[in-house]
Amino acid sequence: MLDEFIALDHAFAQNRLDKHNILGLLRHPFQHRSRLKMLLCGSLAIEELQHWASYLVNVRTVHLSYLTEAETYQLIEAQILVCATTKTLANGY
Repeated sequence: MLDEFIALDHAFAQNRLDKHNILGLLRHPFQHRSRLKMLLCGSLAIEELQHWASYLVNVRTVHLSYLTEAETYQLIEAQILVCATTKTLANGY
C-alpha cells in the first residue's frame, strides 16, 4: 500500500527523486506479475498526476468515501487473502 502518493509527485516536481527510476520500478512488476496488487491512496485522481499516467497503465480506480478502521482492514486484508489463496491453489497446496 502506498498512502498519499501525491508526496511522491511533489518529490518528482522538485527533482528530489527520479521519476523514471521510481515509476519504472513500479510499472515493471505490475505489467509482468498479474497477481501483484498495489493500493495507492490519495485525494487526487491518478489522471491528475501527469507523471504517473504512462507508467501505471493497468490501473483500476476505485472511488471511496471515508472508511472506518474495520473497513480499512477489510479492504486490505481481503486482497491479501485473495492473493494468498490464488498462490496456494496455483502451487497445488
